[in-house]
Amino acid sequence: MTEFIIAMKKNRFLIGFLLLITSGSFAQESFTLKSAIEYGLQNNLKMSKAFNEKDRARQMEKEKFSTYLPQVNGTVTLDDNLKRQAMVFPKIPVIMPDGAVVRMGTQYSTGAVVQLDQTIYDQAALLGIKAARPNKAMADLRYQQSEEGIIYDVSYSYYQVFVFKQYLNLQLENKKKQEQLLAIAKLQLDKGVIKKNDYNKILVTLNNTLSQLSLAEQNLELANSRLKNVMGLPLDKEILLADTAILKSNVRLAQESEFDVQNRTDFKLQQTQIIFHDIDSRRIRGGGLPKLTAYARYGVQAMGNDFQESFNRKFDYSSIGLKLTVPLFDGLKRNSQYKQARIDMKNAQADLLLNERSYQVEYSNAKVQLNKSASSLENNESNLKLAEEVFQTTTLEYQRGVAGLSDLLNAEYSYKDAQVNYINSLLNYYTAQLDIEKSSGNLKNFASKL
Repeated sequence: MTEFIIAMKKNRFLIGFLLLITSGSFAQESFTLKSAIEYGLQNNLKMSKAFNEKDRARQMEKEKFSTYLPQVNGTVTLDDNLKRQAMVFPKIPVIMPDGAVVRMGTQYSTGAVVQLDQTIYDQAALLGIKAARPNKAMADLRYQQSEEGIIYDVSYSYYQVFVFKQYLNLQLENKKKQEQLLAIAKLQLDKGVIKKNDYNKILVTLNNTLSQLSLAEQNLELANSRLKNVMGLPLDKEILLADTAILKSNVRLAQESEFDVQNRTDFKLQQTQIIFHDIDSRRIRGGGLPKLTAYARYGVQAMGNDFQESFNRKFDYSSIGLKLTVPLFDGLKRNSQYKQARIDMKNAQADLLLNERSYQVEYSNAKVQLNKSASSLENNESNLKLAEEVFQTTTLEYQRGVAGLSDLLNAEYSYKDAQVNYINSLLNYYTAQLDIEKSSGNLKNFASKL
């Protein structure tokens, strides 16, 4: 009895473990567009890289600032003077009539010194500290660019999944209707009401729908994979869209007066780059100015002709002072570097003007595209309902023998064509919505208002 209870406990544990694995393997996580964007911002590896670049800029700022902090260095030496330096004394009457050659110093000498250097004035270092601020600002703007890129990519992929899912549902409905129609045609064929060729035409239509259904399933699977990839979600994890109905009224049409190029992150980034190039060029020129440094030094020196003695006879010393370093001539290297930096700044200014115009054109085109896609979607949506109504009416008329098979197939073809037009216009509309938000620099606001 005891063994049976133990076996049951083990089995329950095994069953529970298997259920846990099974539930984890087939668990489906539901995402709204907003939550999908938030997940992508937290898990996409591009954001991790962008954060590292922000951290790098912060460390560079600290590095530049450290040039004006005290610098302390210590040095320890141990010398074995294998052949000491000689000093020649000239002939001195009476005292040294023949002169003399004397070896100076001791066989061994040791020393230790600690020196503190403090920069008092260095124009290049001061401008280097100042340049670290726009460099940090550029890193922050690039991080924001990465955020906007994730928002756009996740939104576009989410819309693709949503649209392809709708198209798949339409194809499933087509398949269901045509299977019903084929079943009726089979009865009519058995009774001799229709010819074999008419039956085959309906069968061909069904087979075409099955092919389109397979393609729709494939497109949906690919769209799901793209969405999971841009979100940073494991590809083997199932995902469901919680936004089963994305209303067109959620996004209004933008007006020309609402466009402000200052809202665009890339425009701000280019402005900051110009500031950086300006400071950097002045930093290079500042390297030609004198540099003033204060120092304090303390050391200990020991000497002796015996190795042990060289550690026992110690003499300490100390000094403080100022050091003025004046660059005199560097072969015109600094002048060349300065001119290159000024050229970089002028090119950045020209790019800013060119891009400002292109941003205005991009917004204008996006506005036109949004208006056109909205109108196209409205027309195709109405046409889809009309085509479906015609197809249903023609199907009933065919079943009653009022309409011919050619009328039915034509209505069915028009209905499918209307479906494709509607799906394409729906995706175009969602893409145009994203493009208008991107071109106006409002992607982050768009995401926050979802």
